Amino acid sequence: MKRSARVFSRVTLCVFMLMQIVAVNLATAADSDEADLVRNLHNARIQSYFAINAYYNFSAAQGDKALLGDINDASTEVTNILKSVHDLAAAKEYDKPLTQVSEAWKTLSNQLELNISDILKTGFPDLRLVDDMAQQNLTFNKLLEELNEKVTSDHNIIFPESVAKSRESALSLSIMMTKYSARSTSNVSQIFQGSMNDKGIDVIAKEFEASFNAVKKAATGNKDAEKLASGILTKWNFIKASYINYNENNVNYVVNLYSRRIILALVELDNLFSGINK
Repeated sequence: MKRSARVFSRVTLCVFMLMQIVAVNLATAADSDEADLVRNLHNARIQSYFAINAYYNFSAAQGDKALLGDINDASTEVTNILKSVHDLAAAKEYDKPLTQVSEAWKTLSNQLELNISDILKTGFPDLRLVDDMAQQNLTFNKLLEELNEKVTSDHNIIFPESVAKSRESALSLSIMMTKYSARSTSNVSQIFQGSMNDKGIDVIAKEFEASFNAVKKAATGNKDAEKLASGILTKWNFIKASYINYNENNVNYVVNLYSRRIILALVELDNLFSGINK
C-alpha cells in the first residue's frame, strides 16, 4: 500500500509539473511578439468600424464637425496601428499578408475620403460609393481576421478567456453599432453595412451579452477590472433595449455614445487582462 501510494504521489507530481510547464508555455506564447501582432490586428478592426460608423452618422448630419473628426481620428488610428505592426519582429514572417492588409486599408481610406467629399458637395450620399466603401471594409476586416487566425495557429497562441472574451465583446458591439447607425441614418443605407455577417442586430446583442457575462466573471477579484466591468454593465443596461427592440424613436446619438464608451472600456479591460499599461 505504501509503495502504491508513493507511485501515485510521483505520478501526481509529474502531472502537476507537466501542467505547470504547459501553463508557462501558453503564458509565454500569449505574451510574445506574435501575440502583440494579433492584438494590434484586433484593434485595427475596431477602429475601422469606428470610422465607418462615424461616416454613417456624418452622412445624416453633414455639418457636424465632431463626426468628421471622429472619422479622421479612427482612420488615423488604423494607419498608425498598421505602421506600428510593421515594426514588430513578427511582421517579417507575415510580410505578404500584411502588405495586402495595408493595401486594402489604403483603398478603404481613399473611399472614405471620396464619400465624405461627395457628401459635402451634394448634401446626400451616393449609394454606389457607399456600397463600394462598405464592401471594402468587409474585405479589409476579412484580411485582418484571416491573418489573426494564421498567426494564432502558427504559433499556438492561446489567450486567457478574459482576453478572448473582451475582444469578442468589443468586436461584436463595434459591428452592432455600425449596423445600428446604418439603419438609423437612412432607410436604404442599412443594406450597406460592410458587416462580416448577416445576423440581425438583436441576435448580435444577445451574443454580446453572453460574451460580456464571461468578461464580468473574469473580472471578479480584480478591483480595477471590476470597476470597468461595472461601468460597462451600467451603460449596456441603458441601451440594450434599443438594440434588441429597434424602433425609429430610439436616439441614435445616445446609443452611439454609450456603445463607443463600452468598446473603449473593453479595450482597456483587454489591456488590463493582458498586463499592458496603456
